[in-house]
Amino acid sequence: MKGLRKYLTPFAPDQSGAVSMCYALGGMVVIVDAGGCAGNICGFDEPRWQPDYASSSHVGAVFSAGLRDMDAILGRDEALTAKVEEAARQIDASFIALVGTPVPAVIGTDLPSAARMAQKACHLPCIAIQTDGMHLYDRGIEEALLTLVKAFSGPGEGDGQGQRASTDRNVCSVLGWNPLDLFDPQWADAVRSFLLSSGYDEVLIPGADRGLEAFVQLRHAKRNYVVSPAGIAAARHLEKMYGIPYEVTFPADPGILMENNRHPCAEIPFPGDDLKVLVVHQQVLANAIRKSLAGSGFRGSITAATWFRLDPEFAKEGDIHLQEEDDFIELVREGGFDLIIADPSLKPMAKQYQGAWIDAFHFAVSGQAAIDHRRNIIKG
Repeated sequence: MKGLRKYLTPFAPDQSGAVSMCYALGGMVVIVDAGGCAGNICGFDEPRWQPDYASSSHVGAVFSAGLRDMDAILGRDEALTAKVEEAARQIDASFIALVGTPVPAVIGTDLPSAARMAQKACHLPCIAIQTDGMHLYDRGIEEALLTLVKAFSGPGEGDGQGQRASTDRNVCSVLGWNPLDLFDPQWADAVRSFLLSSGYDEVLIPGADRGLEAFVQLRHAKRNYVVSPAGIAAARHLEKMYGIPYEVTFPADPGILMENNRHPCAEIPFPGDDLKVLVVHQQVLANAIRKSLAGSGFRGSITAATWFRLDPEFAKEGDIHLQEEDDFIELVREGGFDLIIADPSLKPMAKQYQGAWIDAFHFAVSGQAAIDHRRNIIKG
């Protein structure tokens, strides 16, 4: 049955990804809903709400618009503006973000217009992130990241009219970082350390640290590294606007993504020409693990699969976009794999599988289980 889940929990929707992108920027995020979406986001879809999760000093506030039935039905934007203005008087925010949900999508709310009204009333930059709850978290991150880049990365109107900031410092940025893919804060530190050791003077990771300032400084970048499909649209915009080249890759040892930093080659006969490996993760990270394995001399076949965005430009022949649980069950049953690298929450769907398995946690798939695993490592 299409959409039936017997093993996996529902994946986070696009509004959750948008809020996650704004989480550490010091802004005021208003989820335009009646209250239910905000509860899911704060209760389940954002790992940084966990009490022992290291978080940025720039953390902003998250509000629900708390729309009443008639407010939603009649589209009373004035009521929304009044609520936003009242909240803005009580907190110190650097900007306001209105995040769409199914309610405004169904009734056709003009979120950009509502954002302009809120900006005029609050005298703060206000952006509209046009999510609708009908897509997955990566689409929301993409929309939020691109909106933030356009709003705060610098002046310039029209294609190619932006002025790239001149600087003597060798600066790069990492686009698409988000804790739903890269849930451990140490992974952002590892990426920064790797790039600094590669010769960069400064590494910007928008959404991970430095608040909104990381977006303001993006024009200084000499190169952008895209670590998730959600960052590709922003990278293309920055290349088109400011001429900044980009590379879709994970700029660090992908072994840090796997349990106890175990390299795949330690788990299978080596080198072997007929061995088969399946990597299941977000596309860029799956590609990074595949590249690392191939670069170590492995000559067998490596298939990448993902439940989320699969950009054809960065896919190889045979890569798979998973949609239903049965897709994964059949893939494992018929694939004849010797090694699977995937989130452990997928194991119950591979009951007959006899090969090796390396855990590669993906918060968007396993949720709290990934946080519990990290907590146990810290305690252990």
